[in-house]
Amino acid sequence: PWLEAEAPKLLPKNPVRQAMDYALRQRTALSRYCDDGRLAIDGSVINSLPVDVMKEKLVGKVIAVDLSSRRDYLVDYDELPSPWAVLRGRLLPFERRHRVPGLASTLLKATEIGTMARTKDLCKQADLLLQPPVGGFSMTEVKGFDRIVHVGYEHTRERLAETGFK
Repeated sequence: PWLEAEAPKLLPKNPVRQAMDYALRQRTALSRYCDDGRLAIDGSVINSLPVDVMKEKLVGKVIAVDLSSRRDYLVDYDELPSPWAVLRGRLLPFERRHRVPGLASTLLKATEIGTMARTKDLCKQADLLLQPPVGGFSMTEVKGFDRIVHVGYEHTRERLAETGFK
């Protein structure tokens, strides 16, 4: 509401007005909401676990490796603060400071949320599902590569032993 009320007060060619108009146009594309203290971002949908595609190809048994994050992004507010409220909180010492995720986390979470329900269904179709505990690693953690491989390898060995999968 504040952005919609203030934008018309500036001249159309003013760079701040143009930025405000852009933000207003992107509202639906970047719709975000809070639910029970969890920040959810509506994002794109991709097939990150193509079990259905492999089943159609009749390749035999399908082993799926689900690396989806099971991390919640908790926030301490009921409604999403406006970008101006976040900016005021960062610039003015007596304003409430809102804790918001960074751009990279937001984009990655948007993609993840778009695929969560589909991935859950696809996991059920796999002959063997591997879900290595890699949630403690960042998607951009290049230095942890060897540890990530080790965690995945050990998890796979344990799952193969416990299921007797051949």
